[in-house]
Amino acid sequence: MDDQKPPISSHDPLGQIGSDAAPILSHMNRDRTGKLALLWPRDAPKWHAEKPQDYRLSRVFEAMTALGIEAEPALYADDIADQVREQLLRSDGVLVWVDPLSQGRDRIVLDALLRDVASNGVWVSTHPDVILKMGVKEVLYRTRHLGWGTDTHLYRDAGAFREEFP
Repeated sequence: MDDQKPPISSHDPLGQIGSDAAPILSHMNRDRTGKLALLWPRDAPKWHAEKPQDYRLSRVFEAMTALGIEAEPALYADDIADQVREQLLRSDGVLVWVDPLSQGRDRIVLDALLRDVASNGVWVSTHPDVILKMGVKEVLYRTRHLGWGTDTHLYRDAGAFREEFP
């Protein structure tokens, strides 16, 4: 199998990675280059590299460059939330790739940070209020009839999972 990635097309860069970042285009000031922060966990070593083209999200960096958007990594951890806030406030938007619930953590600090920067005019891809309304992944179950998923089940608690899981 060929490991080469097809090049990002400058005429349809989001077509290569999906259209999740499309709303930021209308949010940015057309008189200058937009700036986008890609937020991911500081303690996720497999995501880090010396050069953007070697990052796990290198295709996102390529697509943003093709659109004329300056993209930069923003490394997140609860203990440096204030520094991350300052970086995000210098951006037009932030694409968030942080799993705040793994390893016994919670969303309290991250959600406060994202709400704060959003209230200051920064577009946030995963606004905490939207996440709360969606209910983590329950939306996949509730919309399974729309034909975009697979055979999806919902287990409301560990007991239901043990009883119903195939």
